[in-house]
Amino acid sequence: MAKIIIGTTVIDFPTSGTDANWGIAVEQFANAVANELAGLASPFDVSPRVATLNNDGNISLPVPGCLFPNTSVRSFSMSYAIYRTNGSGVGTTTLAEVGTVNGVYDNVTTQWYLDHVFNGERQANGDAYHTFSMVGDELNLTTIAIGGSYDSINSKLSYAAKTILVSNL
Repeated sequence: MAKIIIGTTVIDFPTSGTDANWGIAVEQFANAVANELAGLASPFDVSPRVATLNNDGNISLPVPGCLFPNTSVRSFSMSYAIYRTNGSGVGTTTLAEVGTVNGVYDNVTTQWYLDHVFNGERQANGDAYHTFSMVGDELNLTTIAIGGSYDSINSKLSYAAKTILVSNL
């Protein structure tokens, strides 16, 4: 028998030429792998991705993949970078921003509380060009128009999110 160690679980795995009673070892192996993988990510984590910001309007749009069911997710932390531009040359407005959005769900008030911290350009009045809110259990991004000839090809939101669960699934 070969000894396979996954995390802290030792599995006596049959080798060729030994008894072919593989059922128990395969089940132990599968359970150990599943338990180790469960510690790496939750089913509601959002892997790194990029979304194109096609519209320059004063709009609110769902952040793709950022649905955090409050029956399963207690909190989340999303890291992001936004790059938006309306062209090149004189009169160009380019916005570059990096930040985090942290959210926690309160069962008593039945609402999400968000904390948004970022570095990047602000409007002339000091307000942010980009804000986040929850619509139900879905994270939304609200953008302020920058005008001009908006570059919808190069304007992007790059992001990833980690979640903390209410309980083990």
